[in-house]
Amino acid sequence: MRTGHEIVGFEREKREEILMAALREAVVNALVHRDYTIPGSTRIFVLSDRVEVHSPGRPPNTVDADAMRAGVHVTRNPHIYSRMAEAQLATRAGTGIRRISRLLREAHRTELGIVISDAEVVLSLPRGPR
Repeated sequence: MRTGHEIVGFEREKREEILMAALREAVVNALVHRDYTIPGSTRIFVLSDRVEVHSPGRPPNTVDADAMRAGVHVTRNPHIYSRMAEAQLATRAGTGIRRISRLLREAHRTELGIVISDAEVVLSLPRGPR
């Protein structure tokens, strides 16, 4: 993935095509909330216009994409979440999707895509301007 630059005043500022903070949050979210009873890997696909994070299984209970965007969460794997939190990789529960969305809007004026199927949850992070 490319990192561009923009001149602001006399300084060069880095412009990431994919915000690493948003990507990290999406990966941590996928690992913490995936359904480990389903065989398969959490996968990351780097495509020409986006990066997708695929996490096996549906969200627990009745959580859907709108609920995820609103910050509703059900901690499926509390032990994994607590280890991620101890390592300072996880933010406060229920804030990950909202944080990713805010980061994408602020940096690139793009929106996080969320697709839920019977087999997996896919978070789609659009690549910013090149």
